Amino acid sequence: MLALEPVERSPPEPVFLEMNEMAQALGQSRETIGAHLDLLLEQGFIDGPGVYYDAWLFRKLTPKGHALADNIRDAQRWIEIKRTYSFAIEQ
Repeated sequence: MLALEPVERSPPEPVFLEMNEMAQALGQSRETIGAHLDLLLEQGFIDGPGVYYDAWLFRKLTPKGHALADNIRDAQRWIEIKRTYSFAIEQ
């Protein structure tokens, strides 16, 4: 989420996210990056058509996505969220 915020454009227009570059920059595999982008799209945190050849076409963070990014940036709030949701998953 935080890596996507700086590439948003106003007004929203498609941005080609090069999967190899993102994977290298974030220290993850292409597959992991792609799976996370797909999940963020599926859950309504980002807007974009998705995979496009060797890239991922991204448009913008949704309002829900901006709220999540704000919570991720707040270290204490993020710890509380992870603690709450991991507890809910364990039950």
